Amino acid sequence: MEVKDITKKQNNFNFDELLGNINFEKLYGLGGAFLVSPLSESKTFSKEMFSDDQKMFASAAYDYAIKRMRPVKDQLQNLNKDLTLEIFKELGEMGFLGVDMPEEYGGSDLDKTTAAIVVDYLAFSECASIMVTLGAHSGIGALPIVWYGSEEQKRNIYLKSLQGSGLQVLHLLNRMQVLMQ
Repeated sequence: MEVKDITKKQNNFNFDELLGNINFEKLYGLGGAFLVSPLSESKTFSKEMFSDDQKMFASAAYDYAIKRMRPVKDQLQNLNKDLTLEIFKELGEMGFLGVDMPEEYGGSDLDKTTAAIVVDYLAFSECASIMVTLGAHSGIGALPIVWYGSEEQKRNIYLKSLQGSGLQVLHLLNRMQVLMQ
């Protein structure tokens, strides 16, 4: 995107002329574009624009959050390892732990928007402890295996994490404790 420098020709800065030289369509989809694009030139992604896959994941995540997680949220306010692992296994079985992860390792290989939609709708459970654990499991525990892990780690450890049978963040913390001793 090229913007001509109009400040050198004039003593006064003409904001309207500067805006007239920006192609706002090229900004669509870039983070923060909504901050600088005029309403007449911008598009805002909303649930009415969800794809069929996104609608399916949103509906399934909402149903699970309301029917399964919300009724037990009080039991998860304190450490409840068995229930947490049970819920994570169910999240894995439903495909929620690998929405945007590579298909070759057991994920659905969908986009980050769909992953964000799943997390957004799971939040209707009002169960902060599971949501924080989910974020740590995916971002701190599993994602580094995708980026830096060996093929063996990706095929074994990572696949278990997507199925919900292993909380990767717990494995990582245990390993850090051993290294620090």
